[in-house]
Amino acid sequence: MNPSNPILASDAMELAKLEIHGVTVVRIAGRLDITGSEGLEKKLGNFLDTTKGNLLLNLRDVTYMSSSGISSILGASRAAKAANRKLALCEISSSIKKLLEVVELGNIFPVYEGEDDGIAALK
Repeated sequence: MNPSNPILASDAMELAKLEIHGVTVVRIAGRLDITGSEGLEKKLGNFLDTTKGNLLLNLRDVTYMSSSGISSILGASRAAKAANRKLALCEISSSIKKLLEVVELGNIFPVYEGEDDGIAALK
């Protein structure tokens, strides 16, 4: 993540977008809560509109995720599906993995151990 040049930044969250082997990788850092997720779904939708590949969200540097963050990712997932594309997650922490399981969303998103694994599966 290059904090001096984020695509979307709030007090709580930053995004960085990269194109790797035809996959749009979005690295998210910080808190994915009501404040941090405010523009996330819109920005991810914009990425779907302006790119051709599947989306891989790298959550390695996400320190907290609330229901607002989950909602933003779900909205982006629906938009990806409507565009006949895939959205997957990678490098999620054990606490976020547990959260997705508690709200019964653990099987909604493909989750990959590492970014390279996700890129290989989505390209």
